[in-house]
Amino acid sequence: RAVDAHLLRCTECAYEAQSLRIAGERLRGDAGEVIASDAFRARTLRALYTDNAHVASDAEPVSATPEQFRLPIGV
Repeated sequence: RAVDAHLLRCTECAYEAQSLRIAGERLRGDAGEVIASDAFRARTLRALYTDNAHVASDAEPVSATPEQFRLPIGV
């Protein structure tokens, strides 16, 4: 009750709560196929290859497996 009462008075928190509710619904639902832009894909692959010297620089990105890449701890 206290949270509901607060959300009725505080538009900032009400907006945040609604945003989180919508995000949750979308995550639970079927988002369909998500296609990354070519620029995003190029930046991501460049960073992965830069951070993982053991991966051949001339390897085709489609032949790379997830096990070849190390993600930073902060991700």
